Amino acid sequence: MSEKKLDASDFKIQSLKDAEEYFKTVALTETQYKIFLEFINIIDEHIPIGKKALKGIGHLAIQSWQVDHKRSITGIAKASHLEAMKTLSEICDYLRIELIKSLLHSEDETDASKVSIAVDEALEHYNKKYGEQ
Repeated sequence: MSEKKLDASDFKIQSLKDAEEYFKTVALTETQYKIFLEFINIIDEHIPIGKKALKGIGHLAIQSWQVDHKRSITGIAKASHLEAMKTLSEICDYLRIELIKSLLHSEDETDASKVSIAVDEALEHYNKKYGEQ
């Protein structure tokens, strides 16, 4: 028997609504936005909570990274592949945290693990598709 996927019922409704609104506040380059959407689509396959909410949570993760590192994500466009991967990995850590914080039962290790698997798969996709070109 296969495990139940996480879906919107596993998340705090207000967290998802807040995330949908937050989506409008982070600026990305055209290429970064394309990659961001690829991430969202992969994560949505594992965690179908709605792309609008996932975009908002993703932007919240990017914003948190920018504040903590005192730099804009747009500057990464000119970085080396190694630096871009390091930054993306750090942002994925923020994304995991934001998704887990939004879970109804954030202490549930199984649900947290599902979040990590989804984020890891998106990161792996990026590395395969955009690795040193």
